[in-house]
Amino acid sequence: MFNRRRRAEAIRREFDQIAANARHLSPYEFTAPLREATPDPEPAQPTSETGDNFLPPSLRARGQRQYAGRMMRFAGPLEIDGTVRTCPECGVDRDWLVLCAGPNIWLRCRSAHEFYAPALNSAWFDGICGPIDALFATKDEGVANEGFDGTFSGITFPE
Repeated sequence: MFNRRRRAEAIRREFDQIAANARHLSPYEFTAPLREATPDPEPAQPTSETGDNFLPPSLRARGQRQYAGRMMRFAGPLEIDGTVRTCPECGVDRDWLVLCAGPNIWLRCRSAHEFYAPALNSAWFDGICGPIDALFATKDEGVANEGFDGTFSGITFPE
């Protein structure tokens, strides 16, 4: 009986000490005793309906790191550092295909002129891009599907 009481008092003193110093702890330090006391849950075993083999391999989407890059259309004029960007070869100033590969950004016009945009980066791309609506096996397939392969050379579409 006395051992339980001493243990309970020791736990209470430890709790009081932690509570007194709680305002000086980071959230990670504050929850460390809870994480240490709680065992990691056992991973759930996949079932045939929801497991890894639910979809055949041909229908599974790859992880984002397995793609070489991403692309999106940018219909209006693209202003970078207060200057409207124009194609250095044909002079068009709107209706871009923005290509993101790693941290680098390339711009492509309808006439298939592609150039590097050093003032833009992947953080800018992530801030303005929308959800993924199509996946392509190659860059050329995606460029052709979006109409930036030179087929519509010299044409700009209204917004």
